[in-house]
Amino acid sequence: MIKITDILSKEVLSLADAAAIGIISNAFFSEDLSRLKGWTVVQDDSDDEGLLPLARIIGEKDAVTVMNGAAVKMPVGIKCPLGMRTFDSEGRILGILRDILVDENTGLTAALLVDETSYDPASVLRASRYGVILRSPVHTLLRVRHAPSGKPRPRRTAIEPTESTPHRDAPTESPATAYGEYAFLIGRTVSKDLIANGETLAKEGAQVDATIIETARSKGKLVELTVNSKKA
Repeated sequence: MIKITDILSKEVLSLADAAAIGIISNAFFSEDLSRLKGWTVVQDDSDDEGLLPLARIIGEKDAVTVMNGAAVKMPVGIKCPLGMRTFDSEGRILGILRDILVDENTGLTAALLVDETSYDPASVLRASRYGVILRSPVHTLLRVRHAPSGKPRPRRTAIEPTESTPHRDAPTESPATAYGEYAFLIGRTVSKDLIANGETLAKEGAQVDATIIETARSKGKLVELTVNSKKA
C-alpha cells in the first residue's frame, strides 16, 4: 500500500533518453475515488497536465521511471481533492482530506484519510476537485444521479443575514482549502533556494507555509517549489 502524498513531487524520468519528463503533482481517480487511474504529471515550462497510468510505470523509488515520454496520456477522471473539505450526505463537515491509501499494483483505494479518521472508500457518494461527499449512516440506500443536461440553473442571490435571520458561521478557510492540490506542500521543507529573476522566494531549509505557496504562485514557481521540497 502507498499513500498519495508519498509519490507527490517525484520526478518522472524517461529511460529511453535519460530525460526528465516532469514531476508528479497529483493523481487522477475515478469519480467515486474507488480506483487510482494514474498520476498527474506537469512540466516545469508548461501548465499542461498529463496522466501517467500505473501500468506504464517501471520503477518508483527516488524518482518514477517510464520507458519514454509516450507513457504520459491525456487526463481521464478527476484530480485527487487533497486538502479539500469532506462532508457527509447530511451536510456535516467531517474534516479535510489529508491522504488516500491505495494498492500500487491494482490502483484500488483502501482508505480515505480525513484529518485523523480513516473512511471506507465504499462510503464515497461523489468527489470532485472541490471536495468529497460521503454517505451518512442514515442514508444507506441513497444513490446520487447526474444532473440532467441543459441550461444551468440561475444562481440565487445571497441574502445578507440580519438579527432576525439565524445563520451558521461559515467554516474558516484553512491553507489546505485555500491552495487545493498544492495544499500538500504545507509543512514540507524547502530543499533548494527558490529563486525568480534574482529574487529569493524561499531559502533552503524553510518550512513551506501559505505565504511561500502564494509567493511561488505569483511568480509561476509552484512546480519548482514542488520539485524542491520534501517531507520534514
